[in-house]
Amino acid sequence: MFIAYIHGDSPIHRLNAFTKVCGFIVITVLAFLFKHPLHNLVIAVGVAILVAMSGLSLKRLQQLISPLVPIFLLIMVFTGFSYSGASFETPFAQRELIRLGRLGTVSAGGILFGLTLMLRMFVMVTGSSLLTLTTPLEEFLALLQKSRLPYEMSFVVGTAIRFVPTLEKRANMVLDAQKARGTRLDESGIAGRIRAYVPIMVPMIADGVRTSENLACAMLSRGFGAVRSFMSVEETRLEKRDYLVIAGLCIILALGIYGKVKGIGSL
Repeated sequence: MFIAYIHGDSPIHRLNAFTKVCGFIVITVLAFLFKHPLHNLVIAVGVAILVAMSGLSLKRLQQLISPLVPIFLLIMVFTGFSYSGASFETPFAQRELIRLGRLGTVSAGGILFGLTLMLRMFVMVTGSSLLTLTTPLEEFLALLQKSRLPYEMSFVVGTAIRFVPTLEKRANMVLDAQKARGTRLDESGIAGRIRAYVPIMVPMIADGVRTSENLACAMLSRGFGAVRSFMSVEETRLEKRDYLVIAGLCIILALGIYGKVKGIGSL
């Protein structure tokens, strides 16, 4: 489920877009520095605290995570069988928990690494959602302008952030309309599900083409491409709190790299 900006006045909302992007990069790097799930659990708890600080509801967080639960279970099964004890460094991770004959063995390290992958996905999904939820589109565009990116790329990013939630709402409307007409979406088998979703995909594709044509006409009428630069209405500026947060992020990242060099968080 794609999510759009939600108005608010929390400390996270008041941060500059550049600061929030830096924060997302730092927590993602930290999540991939450590293999032990305990360290990634600390990072995940920190991200959950940031979500609470932003004023977002737990229901919203549940809507983001619940579709990933089957993927989490598959990751646990896959890593448990794929990574043998010899793949890890610590004695506990090398321990074999279950021996299943020709199917192989389930190692403690495989289970722990599966938990690490789950927590990494949680951190990235929740962190990126927090960034999108608390940052207006205008601030994103202003940040792209400051970054000296080509305006075509800035337009593509801005259009994706703006119209993907709109297309999602239209998809839900089409889905409700087709259900009201008696369309059955619970067909058994892959072929059956594909046939069931054809009445939904056809109007969605037609609506997407119509939206792109309207957008192209609007771009031409406004002279898009006539000049090689653009000016953002929103002025982005770092405040004192942004500098403090960025300094704190740099310290946290340096400590994480130092711990990785010292072998902390390995399996």
